[in-house]
Amino acid sequence: MAVDLKLKYNSDIKQGDLGTTAAAGDFDGEDGLESAVFISLFTDKRARDDQELPDPQSDDRRGYYGDQISPVETGDEEGSWIWLYWERAKTTEGVMELIRQAAEESLQWMIKDKVAVKIECEAERIGVPGNDWLQLIVRVYKRDGDVETFAFDNRWVAQFE
Repeated sequence: MAVDLKLKYNSDIKQGDLGTTAAAGDFDGEDGLESAVFISLFTDKRARDDQELPDPQSDDRRGYYGDQISPVETGDEEGSWIWLYWERAKTTEGVMELIRQAAEESLQWMIKDKVAVKIECEAERIGVPGNDWLQLIVRVYKRDGDVETFAFDNRWVAQFE
């Protein structure tokens, strides 16, 4: 089985980077699925003109620069619209549903490309009122029957281990 370098989110610098094994100083590897999920969810998909931006003072619709030069036909864009909701919103039922939908949509390419047969996303509130957060659960149903599950917290700064 091929091994890809594993992407990990570093909450101290708020960036993704290659994972390393501290004791050995080696890079962490994985089959590529976790990194693909991470990139699909947390690359900012360009906002449409009719979508409200988190900062009303800004006209930055973001987007992955590679979409501008992609040889693939229009409509096959990288990333998700999760950024539109988590930067401005509270963990209401409506916002949680928007985030769930954005996550699920960003991972549909896996079904189209036959990486997975089904994708399920859940957004749920964790904790107690006044001290709660949003958690995103992603289940990828692979072609071989295995299910991989990933969980991300509301600040979208770290995957729960």
